[in-house]
Amino acid sequence: MKTSLFFSGILASLLVLISSCQKDSLDTTRKLELDTEPLVHLEAGDSEKIITVRATHREWTAEAYATWLTVRKIGNNLVINAESNETLEPRQAKIKVFSADITQTLEVKQAGYPTLLVETDPAEVIFEKNASTISIRLKTNAKNWSISNTASWITVTSDPESSIVSIKVEENRTKEIRTAHLTVHSGRLKHTILVKQRGLLHFFLPYNEWGQNFSNIRSLELARNSRLKASPNPNRSPRIPDYTFSTTSTAFPEVKYEFVDYGSRTLYATTLIGDADIVRSDAFHEYLISEGFERVSSPNQTSQLEFVNRARKTQLYIYAIRDGQSQQVRGVVFCRPLHKQPEPMPTLEHLELGITRHGEATEAEVEQWEQTNKGAFDQEFSNIIGTPFFFVPEPFYGRGYFYRSGAKRSRLLDSYVHLYTRHTLGIYRFGGMDYLTDEFRQLLEREGFVFSHFSPHARAYLYQHQGKRLALAIRSMEIGRYRMLRININPLTP
Repeated sequence: MKTSLFFSGILASLLVLISSCQKDSLDTTRKLELDTEPLVHLEAGDSEKIITVRATHREWTAEAYATWLTVRKIGNNLVINAESNETLEPRQAKIKVFSADITQTLEVKQAGYPTLLVETDPAEVIFEKNASTISIRLKTNAKNWSISNTASWITVTSDPESSIVSIKVEENRTKEIRTAHLTVHSGRLKHTILVKQRGLLHFFLPYNEWGQNFSNIRSLELARNSRLKASPNPNRSPRIPDYTFSTTSTAFPEVKYEFVDYGSRTLYATTLIGDADIVRSDAFHEYLISEGFERVSSPNQTSQLEFVNRARKTQLYIYAIRDGQSQQVRGVVFCRPLHKQPEPMPTLEHLELGITRHGEATEAEVEQWEQTNKGAFDQEFSNIIGTPFFFVPEPFYGRGYFYRSGAKRSRLLDSYVHLYTRHTLGIYRFGGMDYLTDEFRQLLEREGFVFSHFSPHARAYLYQHQGKRLALAIRSMEIGRYRMLRININPLTP
């Protein structure tokens, strides 16, 4: 009996010992560990942080408690992404990681932006010369800010709650543009806003707002104290194609605006009239460069200069003309749109150059040449245009001839003009302006002609052929209801 009890006790002890060993070898404690400190620091810009997650249960999830934070699970990694913090203040949010019934919480702190950012609406603060006030809306990454000013001619008031800044300037009675800087403060950070005020009008440019109507342009000109002095008149000889304003500028007393069909819609050309020495001066050219123009004419070309502003899509030409009444030489600044051809436009297979015997062929020889080349002389039309004219089968409309003084039929050929029935064989139009088609330019190049320049005064494109000693002037021309391609063929003079 004693022996039985003894063995029963030993057996019970063994069972307890075995049970204890099994518990030690099978640890059932649940764990969720994050390989990071409880507070995660991120930079102000777009930021990313990767944290290793160790969980007893392989399945785990994470959730971010801020709109500027996102979390992703990639394998055993928690990827944290933060959007750029463009405010000056640091920001903080929580991320929670869940695994079974265990939750770990991370605090994420993102630094504030190190620079004070300021935007204004409008983006540029520019005043005309008169005393006036402008209210601008200020957008900044600072919660609290103030604005200061040191210029005696400026008064500034601000309302940070509405983000409105009111800027008042006195009249600028000088010819120069003056500038000042307003300073936005937030703590130790600063940002400056540039304020400009134009002076008494000296150098300026037309309002090259292509496609605008006259009422808008008139409002702009009246705002700078210009006065309307002339309007388009198609019935006058010579025709007046533009609205002319007298200005307060000491450099350019007149500015002209041309709209389609002598009307008031679709602006397509502008002109400044001033002193010839001023338009050619280095000071004016430097002004153009400051306005975003670059010179594209060669340094050797001095009779006419060309500038272009690609951002404003504007071509600008500078030249001089002699006034027909006063005989004074006047400087001209002509502007037109920088325009691209909208679609392909077929052209001629080859360029007909005609008789080409300038200064040699007599009128009788020209008539003989025309009979051989299908030309039909028309006396009535010749009387209308004031020069001998021959109708020619398509694609021609006809050919007209100009002679030097002398006895009829024996006078010598001076120059002649070819008219084609369709101007689109060589020209497309934008507004009331002619532009050579790409296809016609290529044809001229194949024929050996070299582009010289565009003449704003004649509204013609000038080409030269040194070998043939020919010069072409190309533009469109209206005859009745039709617009034709006109090519004047002249002798090339030195």
